[in-house]
Amino acid sequence: MREFLKDFYQRIEDINKYFDFASQIVELESYKSDSITLPNHTNCIIDSDLQKVLKANCYLLMYNLVESSIRNGIVAIYDAIHDEKLSYKQVNPKIQEIWLMNRSENLLQTSINRKTIYKNLKEFLEYAPDQLLISLEEDKLPISGNLDYSKIEELTKQYGVFGRSRSDKKTIEYVLKHITERRNKLAHGSISFREAAQDKLMIDLINYKEELINYLEEVLKNIDEYIDQKKYKHQ
Repeated sequence: MREFLKDFYQRIEDINKYFDFASQIVELESYKSDSITLPNHTNCIIDSDLQKVLKANCYLLMYNLVESSIRNGIVAIYDAIHDEKLSYKQVNPKIQEIWLMNRSENLLQTSINRKTIYKNLKEFLEYAPDQLLISLEEDKLPISGNLDYSKIEELTKQYGVFGRSRSDKKTIEYVLKHITERRNKLAHGSISFREAAQDKLMIDLINYKEELINYLEEVLKNIDEYIDQKKYKHQ
């Protein structure tokens, strides 16, 4: 099993542990002033605000799974290309386009001088077709806190990763949009942790988690098959 899949399943274990813990705390009836005993033998009163904060953290964990899974999957494609030491001419047109777009970003910088532009273009024209090795940079990945369904589909198709999905499109679209929006509001401070999940039951969050895991697993298995079949290479 490739490392990006191992990491995915390990993160799922972490998330499930947190969800199990949060579920037990949320089930306590806060109006009864239920408490739990801490290791130092003091009692921690469980109130509704603490329960809301615990639920809100579920959004951060779920979005972390989204971004890490997609990033690691794409980087695995980069690693496969790098390990084979493929040249521009040896990779498929989609990878060629991504590489060219990344390289051309430097030419758009106002601070770059004409001599550097000339050097870059000369290097490409002289060596790219047969000798210039493809090197894709992780920091150029268009992942910046907004990985909803459409962004993930657009990104995978950009590399030529296709595959069947058993996930219901409308459901996963809603789940990813909801998780991304709540995560971003929390990250930017436009909503408090107390507010973020006050309109959701714990069972709603558990259902979102299961839908998300099933969808991401399908995407990553498609990437794994893409690498196995070396679809990044020019056919």
